[in-house]
Amino acid sequence: MKAIARSYFWWPKLDSDIEDIARRCENCIQIRPAPPRAVLSPWKWPEQPWTRLHVDFLGPYKNKNFLVVIDATSKWLEAFETNLC
Repeated sequence: MKAIARSYFWWPKLDSDIEDIARRCENCIQIRPAPPRAVLSPWKWPEQPWTRLHVDFLGPYKNKNFLVVIDATSKWLEAFETNLC
């Protein structure tokens, strides 16, 4: 809907105005399908340390970036400074 409107019109806050109209529209509310519920599948507990790791990037923090690794069993955290921009 927003893409179609953008091809014909433009004004400040066009996207948020369209979202507000759709949120209040009774027909839109009734027709809009509910999103499917996600099936939860719990993680199996690792049998020994360092067999399942959680890895993510952190930053920028004080103008630095870090690779963060957490062991799922012990919750041990390792952080490595990276040259990531």
